[in-house]
Amino acid sequence: MKPSKKKRSIQSRQLMKLDKTILARLERNGFITRTKEGRTSYVSLTESGNYAAHISGMLT
Repeated sequence: MKPSKKKRSIQSRQLMKLDKTILARLERNGFITRTKEGRTSYVSLTESGNYAAHISGMLT
């Protein structure tokens, strides 16, 4: 396997893991919204997600 294909494969697996484990859970709980425009995906905080981030100390 070429180094560029191997790197792409690793990045693809990492993105799928992020999507399945973290983003899906945050979206299900109403903390984020995801929209897709063409090949680009956008992730936005909802009002409750912003509130939760402030409480957790992630945002100041």
